[in-house]
Amino acid sequence: METLGVLEQKIEQLVSLIKKLKSENNRLVKENQELSEIVHSFENARKEQNHDLNELHKEREVTKGALDNLIKSIETLMSSEHSQ
Repeated sequence: METLGVLEQKIEQLVSLIKKLKSENNRLVKENQELSEIVHSFENARKEQNHDLNELHKEREVTKGALDNLIKSIETLMSSEHSQ
């Protein structure tokens, strides 16, 4: 009988451990889903920021080209005025 009592205690402990592990697993699954959503959100934000950065680089190049043309035009006007 004593052996059956010990076996019963061990089974109860195992059942309790299994319940605890299932509960922890459920919590971790939920936490993993939440973290995956956060990572996905960060990835989307990074993609959007990269797009914005590329647009700014393009605008900078256009502005730089326009300024270079403006400077050349001013230099041409100044040199033509000095030659007259």
